[in-house]
Amino acid sequence: MPHPDRGSGVDQPRGWGYAVLPFIEQQVLHDMGSGRTDAEIAAANKARGTTPLPFWNCPSRREARLYAINTAGHFVYTDPYLCDTLSESVQTDYAINGGDNAIGWGPTPEGADNGTATWPSAASATGLVFVHQTYSIATIRNGTSNAYLFGEKSLLPEHYATGKNTATISSIR
Repeated sequence: MPHPDRGSGVDQPRGWGYAVLPFIEQQVLHDMGSGRTDAEIAAANKARGTTPLPFWNCPSRREARLYAINTAGHFVYTDPYLCDTLSESVQTDYAINGGDNAIGWGPTPEGADNGTATWPSAASATGLVFVHQTYSIATIRNGTSNAYLFGEKSLLPEHYATGKNTATISSIR
């Protein structure tokens, strides 16, 4: 789950969905829990993870509502760091281009800050986004008109409403 006091840079422990909230007119949702205690941040993250937004869902696929969390192959909003337990959460039909070796997130901020954990290595990164990394436009070797930043996930229709995420993003490399 995001930590609202860690910005949107390399020190933010969680992903692109949180980082884009201010750019889709969701600044209030993005800032929930900022300047608060860990318990208050956990409550804010639970509220954030259970607030459906139409933006996250393809209108021809499924509606924006809460879906059961099925931890087999599903990592959105199931991370226990700074969040109360959830049995259901929002789902997204979109994925960021993490390439062949996509990693959802790194260690908790405390683990990274105090040296008890390390961030994953980006040595084998093939996508446009990798945890705890920044890139410039110049690093996109094929040009930005030939690269997807994010796109719709491949998801089996029988799992649209089950919470089981068997998605792949190989079609958006």
